[in-house]
Amino acid sequence: MVTISFHQVAIVTLSSAIVCGLISLFTADFFIKFDVVGFNFIKHKIGYCNATPMGLFDSSATAIKVLLIGGLSCAGCCLLLEFISVTVHSARENASLKALCMIVCFAGSVTLVTALALAKPSSVRPDGVARGYSFLMAAVSCVFTIESLVFYVIQWRCQ
Repeated sequence: MVTISFHQVAIVTLSSAIVCGLISLFTADFFIKFDVVGFNFIKHKIGYCNATPMGLFDSSATAIKVLLIGGLSCAGCCLLLEFISVTVHSARENASLKALCMIVCFAGSVTLVTALALAKPSSVRPDGVARGYSFLMAAVSCVFTIESLVFYVIQWRCQ
């Protein structure tokens, strides 16, 4: 019978969170600025649309991306601690390492939720800025990080 350990599930969810978060950081359409004045069509390489992607250092997206980097750094640190607990036999049952993993994962989850909360709850803001593909990937990254936190809480309660 094949069994899946907690460590394998934690590694997969943390890796998925990091991959989705990096995709959201590397795509340029975290916010899409609409031309709400005249709805002029702007020709892009793909076709015609009335939206232009905002850049990396625009003020509305910079704070969110900084928080995303912080949350992904916490997820990466938690993934590193998880690899240590899998490979080093003496660290496998170390309660302080498990607690540290849970605390770091909690910090990453809070940071990612804060980043998503700064993106305004409405789908289209009054200044004509809507959420783009990068926001969706950041939300998926946040879900994977929270899922990892739930797994850490379950493991902590089942000790």
